[in-house]
Amino acid sequence: MDNMDKELHSDMGLNAGTPVVQEKEEEFTFVSRKKNGRRQNGASVTTTTTPPRPVASPSSRTILEEPKETSLPGWGPSRKPGKIKKNSQRAKMMGSRGVEQGERTLEWGQRLMDDRVMTLKQSKFYTAFQDLVQLTLCPPCKKQQQPSTHNDTQRESPLTSKDTAPQLESKNSQDKESLVRQPQEDDPTQPDTTTAGASADEDISRSDVVDMICYGIGSIESSRNAQFQLAMALCLKEILQLSGTVSIFDPVMTSYDCQLMEHLGMEVLTGDGRSRQPVEVKTLYYMPHCPKGLYSLILETNWSRQCLDNLAILGNRFTMYDESPSFRQVAKQAPFILPGMSIARISLLPAIKFEDNTVFNDLGFHCFPTDQKLPDVDLADREVDPELL
Repeated sequence: MDNMDKELHSDMGLNAGTPVVQEKEEEFTFVSRKKNGRRQNGASVTTTTTPPRPVASPSSRTILEEPKETSLPGWGPSRKPGKIKKNSQRAKMMGSRGVEQGERTLEWGQRLMDDRVMTLKQSKFYTAFQDLVQLTLCPPCKKQQQPSTHNDTQRESPLTSKDTAPQLESKNSQDKESLVRQPQEDDPTQPDTTTAGASADEDISRSDVVDMICYGIGSIESSRNAQFQLAMALCLKEILQLSGTVSIFDPVMTSYDCQLMEHLGMEVLTGDGRSRQPVEVKTLYYMPHCPKGLYSLILETNWSRQCLDNLAILGNRFTMYDESPSFRQVAKQAPFILPGMSIARISLLPAIKFEDNTVFNDLGFHCFPTDQKLPDVDLADREVDPELL
């Protein structure tokens, strides 16, 4: 050890035999501002090192790991979703869900359907639908004539101040003669007017919808779409002012559904037997999204000019079966749909969407004018619709 090393050791307070450990110079590394560290005076960089994560053994992994938080509050990995509150907005939207079985009384069902009817009537779809019903099912002769306006009273009087005395006498004599002749002229025409009035009343009775039969609505207790479809049936009863019965049937209806229908003034059928009976009065079949074989069965039962004149169907538009790639299968399983489409006057429901557009989509009114000749129906390759089994 030379003299300079000895002096250095003496200044640092070290003995001559103590070894000197030389420190390594820290390498210069550039670090962005987003990371830890920043250049100071352009000379050096201060870096902070994070200690490495301790490696957990398989036995301690369950203790160290924490459950990850999800974006939905109250939904953990081991927690089940909570029940729907009874009076919450979500319960109102879902209908009967969130309500206990014992609390589904007839009064509760009445309030539910009143709410569905109000929601339907407040929509833009209902306004256009109401106009369509008036144009399709309500005859023009039933519309009341507008009362006369005040302009009729402002007509010129037959006697004016400019008339002279001879003119007044002549006009009075003419009026007396017209009054005397009027009964004689009206006598021969009185029977004609009465017969015309009677024929007009007969036209009104023939063209009015008397009964309505509802198929395929579903269960009100478990389906939101079924609730709105039933609300549409109640609105149709109000718009058409039905004087007959409103019947309903669906194989999925529960005992509570049947009790609610009777509470709402509807007749609950025990089966689809009415589809096999010809209609005798003007009847509207309300059948949203029913099997195609049921439409064909109703047409087959009423396949005569007299019965088709009393028939109207609100259901799946028949043109969708003609546009389907499997129209040959439709011709076998529902042979009366395509011939019925050729003579039907179809009025599609408004294009305005209601809710999520799955309640009244692809529906339309089907009427069968009397001036159309009935086409022949080929029943050689007839098959049973599997949806009816």
